[in-house]
Amino acid sequence: MYSILHLSDLHRSAAEPISNESLIAALLADNDRFPMETPPIRQPDAMVVSGDMVAGVRLGDSNFESVLKGQYEVAHEFLAELTDRLLDGDRSRVVMVPGNHDCCWNTAFGAMVTVPDEEEIDDLIGELESWSTDLRWSWDKRKLYRVSDIEAYSRRLESYWDFVEGFYGSDTRQFPLQRNKGYNLYELDKGRILIAGFESVQGNDCFSYKGGIDPTAIANAALEIRDEGARYSLRIAVWHHGLHSEPSYRSDYVSMNSIYDLIGHRFQLGLHGHQHYAEIGSHYVRVPNDLEMAVVSAGSLCAGSRELPWGINRQYNVVVVSDDYSEIEVHVREMTRGNHFVASSGASGIASGMVRMRLAQSTVSDGVEADMDQDRNNTLILEAERELRSGRPEAALSLLEAADRKEVAYARSLAVEAAEKLEQWEKVATLLERPVNAGERVKLVEALVQLGRTEEAMEAVGRPDGPALARHVRRELEQRIARLRAIQGK
Repeated sequence: MYSILHLSDLHRSAAEPISNESLIAALLADNDRFPMETPPIRQPDAMVVSGDMVAGVRLGDSNFESVLKGQYEVAHEFLAELTDRLLDGDRSRVVMVPGNHDCCWNTAFGAMVTVPDEEEIDDLIGELESWSTDLRWSWDKRKLYRVSDIEAYSRRLESYWDFVEGFYGSDTRQFPLQRNKGYNLYELDKGRILIAGFESVQGNDCFSYKGGIDPTAIANAALEIRDEGARYSLRIAVWHHGLHSEPSYRSDYVSMNSIYDLIGHRFQLGLHGHQHYAEIGSHYVRVPNDLEMAVVSAGSLCAGSRELPWGINRQYNVVVVSDDYSEIEVHVREMTRGNHFVASSGASGIASGMVRMRLAQSTVSDGVEADMDQDRNNTLILEAERELRSGRPEAALSLLEAADRKEVAYARSLAVEAAEKLEQWEKVATLLERPVNAGERVKLVEALVQLGRTEEAMEAVGRPDGPALARHVRRELEQRIARLRAIQGK
């Protein structure tokens, strides 16, 4: 077995600070209890930190460089001592990626200029929503800005990279660290595990809170792995942002297209943070054989109660990989009274504090002759995906109606997406009658609400079987439905 300590969101709360000493003592005490847990937990062989090393500095602070440096010094001391105590000081077994808090707002703002009021911009809203836009809108200032100095803007992660390079020092590694390429590669478990750490902060700054992985970074990582020629038993992708933000539907999450891209490049496990609560699920893609990736989110290790979802405490995960790399155990650890960690009580929908998941095989068999029905099905699904991505959901849905969706999870997800775009809520409700993950369950509730079937929506939220919803998500959905029913006089 191989065990990975998965930490995330180390930003400290000004209102509820916690010292390095308290954190390390709590983590070590919990680590001592691992062999006595049921089942026993293997003590960590490596560590992954999925972003947000610091809280960051407010916009307009003239002393931001000094304050930011001090925050990174605290993070450095914490991770260095934890590595010394748990990993014998071997920093090559530590993987880190940046988060949105690691983007320096003041540096980003210094690369912007105000757009004159008289300058006319066609389709401003569409331009602001584009991933490639250089425009930024400030609601506080009611002003439009443009990123005018791309080189200066790219330095908004400079303090983070200074911290990372200082942490690793002169450590020799298979893949040398590089700034500004959007990803870095790491080898663990004597070269059997490959980890790609991606920056999910494309275009993220003081006015743009979106998350995104540059698709070119994913492609370049896949090419570098291919050129390396090594056959890895397990491929893991690490990034910061979550995959969804229900029920608020904010834009600070990674597009599912990025996840499908990673799956297509044979990543079997994804680790992230950002949403401040643990979540575990599977995602599928058809390319053309069904491929699957388990996706695991870690809660925040250091956030205060105001920054945590309702009912969620500080958390971290331990991900234990089986000897044959076919399965993982995810142990969710949660801070309770006295700053002690124990198995999660179930606030994140993980009742026992542990979940087992199968992993996809690292290789696919070549030379297997597919029968004609499967080949036709593959063609229909791939054509439907092209139609959907080209803005033709009706054509996509028509193709998917002719395909066999029973055993192809990705086909069903495409059909749901197409039906949502067409606002065919009855179709969405039918497709998601038996949701397989929390995201699908939320979509089912949304479809039932759109249809005015609020009683069924409430039943779907509270249904004891099926994928669990985090307590705060369930509470917000219930409150929303109750308000709608009150308006309807029910």
